Amino acid sequence: IIHVINMEAFKHYTDQRLSHRGRHIIFDTAKKKFADQSLYFKFSEITTAELDEQVLQCRECVLDPKIGASESNDLGNANVPGYLVRRQTRSIAAVIRKNLNRAQYYMFLEDDMRFCRDGFRAIQYLLDKATRYHGHWLAVRASYGMNGIFLPNDDLAVFA
Repeated sequence: IIHVINMEAFKHYTDQRLSHRGRHIIFDTAKKKFADQSLYFKFSEITTAELDEQVLQCRECVLDPKIGASESNDLGNANVPGYLVRRQTRSIAAVIRKNLNRAQYYMFLEDDMRFCRDGFRAIQYLLDKATRYHGHWLAVRASYGMNGIFLPNDDLAVFA
């Protein structure tokens, strides 16, 4: 099962505290095309209400630790993450917490990456080989940045 998650709401929540959910055209298009037709794709969005609940449970998990920080006044550098990098990290953690225990493995992939023609076969081979090599692997990286990182469900909560 491929669980597709829209993290756009997190950006709006942390930037402006908007009461509506952020929209993502690519996510919305894929959801419309595949959500009702497939057993293999599951779509998930994190809502403002769900983020509010996460704030109640773990304030520092959702809100930026630097009071008053923004894109313009906290750029960060190669050694210290700035506001945008911290926001992306918190958004990934928020959707992980929401989607725990829904799949055996999780893959991180951004919408600007495309699969090759045999991408799903390559993923199956990669996960099978990792499991044969070491039955309890922590992570497999098959790309760069946050793209192509595979994590087993058992280790996901700790990662978040």
